[in-house]
Amino acid sequence: MFPGYHAEGGAGAVAGYDGYQGAASIGTLGEISRPNTEDVEIRYPWKVISREFRIDSSGAGKWRGGPGYHWEVENLGGEASMHTGAGHGETTFSHGALGGKSTPPNICHIVRNGERIRAKTHRLHQLKAGDHVVKDTGGGGGVGRPEERDPQAVWDDVYVNELVSLQAAWEVYKVAIDPATRKIDWERIKTLRGAAASQVP
Repeated sequence: MFPGYHAEGGAGAVAGYDGYQGAASIGTLGEISRPNTEDVEIRYPWKVISREFRIDSSGAGKWRGGPGYHWEVENLGGEASMHTGAGHGETTFSHGALGGKSTPPNICHIVRNGERIRAKTHRLHQLKAGDHVVKDTGGGGGVGRPEERDPQAVWDDVYVNELVSLQAAWEVYKVAIDPATRKIDWERIKTLRGAAASQVP
C-alpha cells in the first residue's frame, strides 16, 4: 500500500507573525508528519525526485501563511495500491483573515508514460512500476492585506526563501523588483500600492 497523502503544509499566519513552515496536521497535534527522505527511500522502493516548499502556496497577506509542499516520487517497485486519504485540501483550504488571501488547493497526479492522471482524495488508485506521484499542497492562510507587507520581506521571500514568485510579488503584494538587478523599485511600489488602496471599498 502506497500512502498518497501525509499530513503536511504550512500553518496560518497570525497578526504580527508569518505562518510556521512545515507544520503538521493540527488534527493529530503534530503526531503525523512526512518522514525524512532517506528513511522513505530505505523503507520503500521509491525514489524521491523532489521534496520542497511549493512556490506561491502560502496565503498572501501582511503576514503570509506558511508554504505547502511540492513532492514527487517514482515507484521503483512493482504494481501497488495508493490510498489518498487525508487530502481534503483539494476542495477545502485555508482562508485568509483581515484582507489576507486564501491558499491554492491541494492537487495530486499520477504520471504514467507522460500522461498526467488526476488522483483525487479518498480513493484507491493503482500504481505501476515507473509511475511518478506528484503532489502539491496548499499552505496556511494570510492575515492582513498583501499590499501592506514590508517590501523587504517580499524580496526575501522571492530571493532568499524562494516562496514567492516575481509575478506574485508584483501582482499580489504590489512590490516591483527589477529581475536583472534584483533591486526593489520603491517609487514603482508607491504607484502600485496607491492604485490598490484606491480600489479598497
